Amino acid sequence: MAVNLATKYRKELSQPFTRESVIAGRTSEAYDWIGAKTIVLLTVVTQELNDYNRTGENRFGTPTEAQDTKQELTLTKDKSYSITIDRGNYEDQVMAKEAGKVSKAQIKEKVVPFWDKYSIETWATGTTNKSVHATLDKDTVYDAIVEARTAFTNANINVDPSTCTCYLGASSYALLLKNPNFISVEKLAKELLSKGVVGSCAGFLIKEIPDSYLPAQTTMLFTHKDSVIAPRKLHSLYIRNNVQGIDGWVIEGRDYGDAFIVESKKGGVFKVVTSE
Repeated sequence: MAVNLATKYRKELSQPFTRESVIAGRTSEAYDWIGAKTIVLLTVVTQELNDYNRTGENRFGTPTEAQDTKQELTLTKDKSYSITIDRGNYEDQVMAKEAGKVSKAQIKEKVVPFWDKYSIETWATGTTNKSVHATLDKDTVYDAIVEARTAFTNANINVDPSTCTCYLGASSYALLLKNPNFISVEKLAKELLSKGVVGSCAGFLIKEIPDSYLPAQTTMLFTHKDSVIAPRKLHSLYIRNNVQGIDGWVIEGRDYGDAFIVESKKGGVFKVVTSE
């Protein structure tokens, strides 16, 4: 006679490690797409100064009409998901897969990483401001951060951790840890740690990110808060019960948005690469 062993499920879900969004709070909130898919940013083109003429007409110079440039920003990313939880499976697995737990896992493991990675890649590939280091070590990784500070200062940016961020790949951060000039995490508030903050350096808030968040050959990315946008026009989540044809629950979500560099403030985006 066979012995039938019971299968037992734990009520707690065993999910992979996740992280909070690393870009949240570090992008501009000055623009919105309410009622529109595309917005246009206008930038006034200022005039060079004249030498004042004390005689004759037009002593301030020949009047010219104020010119402008425009940048069109169109949302292109419209992502979604649909998950079912059959009532039979729910009951047979000691009610472990509750809809609220599943939806929370989906957002933390898929939605948040997608938008963080997409935004960082978009900003990194969209900037031409860069320094090139064939290889990095504990000294040159610090030098690269100082070079970024110089570039920001030359772009008339006040480099301050409240607005300036360095997204540092994990491999590069491992090198920076060996540099004595780096101010490490010990002086930071605990609530910052979950958002990737690991310290500050040369006026930048340092955020450690997975190497995979950066494009190939890019080791770090620097941004000013006013130079980058990561709009999320829609962030919808629905947990539906009693859906026709399904005895259980349906979880549906949609995230509509994009990521951009503000052209008039492009000096506030800089990257470090290992090759051209």
